[in-house]
Formats: sequence, C-alpha cells, structure tokens
Amino acid sequence: MKKYELTKETIHIGETTIHRIRALKTFGNIKKGDLGGFIEKERNLSHFGDSWIFNEASVFGNAIILSNAQIGDNARIFGNAKVLERAKVFGAVKIYGNTIIYGNADLDGSFEVCDNVRIYGKINVSGFAYIYGNADIRGSVEIDGSAKIGGYTKLRGEIILGGINELNFDKEKEK
Repeated sequence: MKKYELTKETIHIGETTIHRIRALKTFGNIKKGDLGGFIEKERNLSHFGDSWIFNEASVFGNAIILSNAQIGDNARIFGNAKVLERAKVFGAVKIYGNTIIYGNADLDGSFEVCDNVRIYGKINVSGFAYIYGNADIRGSVEIDGSAKIGGYTKLRGEIILGGINELNFDKEKEK
C-alpha cells in the first residue's frame, strides 16, 4: 500500500512542477492525512520505511529519499542526490549532483552540498558550509561556521570544525 499521494497543490521551480504530498496511512510520527513537502514524481520518495518530506522542502529531478530519512524546512534535494537511512536534512540546505547523505547525518543551516560528495556517520553540519567536489566525510564530524570543503578532502574520525575553514585537497597524481 502506498504511504502518500500527490495532491493538486503545486509550485514551480524553474520549469519543474512539484506537488505537495499527503499521507495515506499512519507511520512513524506521520498521521494519515498529514500534508508534507513537495516532490516532482513518486520516484522521489520511497513508499517503504518512515522517510518523509516536511514543510516546504522539495525533492525533484532524479533525487530520491529512502529508508527513514527526514527532509524539512526549505531544504531542496535535486539532481541525482540520495538521502537515506536515518539522515536528516533541514534548514535551507541544497543537496544536488551525485551527492549521497546517509547514516545518522544531520544537516541543518543554509549551505550547499554538491558534485560527488559522500556524507556518512554521525555527522552534524550547520552554518553556511559549502561542501563540493569528491569530498568524503565519515565518522563523528561536526562542521559549523563558514566551512568550504572540496576537492578530494577526506574527513574521518572525531573532528570538529568551527569558524571559517577551507579544505581542498587535490587527488594524488599517478607517477
């Protein structure tokens, strides 16, 4: 049985029409009849698990929300991005490209994550970060402030970044 339906309420993002969703059954913290955020097509939000899109958040293009992921506020997920497992994306976050957010990642603020970024684990990102390129962030990482993380940067383990930081590592060249 489907867990939501597309309503007739729509908005446009560029030339893309997206539809507000309505819960068809009770699951997790969602009650039958609750209105959610916006999606372009059913492929954007799985009918399995407790994943949900809240408020004015939107998911479109080939982006997909799976498992128990939660998207809310004014977050925008698009391109080929994936948010899954127990990840939460709130605030005015934009996630696009081929980015994958999973594990217990918790993103909230006004920032962008794009290109081929992977964010996994107990990650907490807030503030005005820009994460791009092939950055790979795993472990127990807190990023706050105006961080720019790109290139082939890898953050592992227990790391706290605050204030203004810029990390951009180029891939090692073959000899």
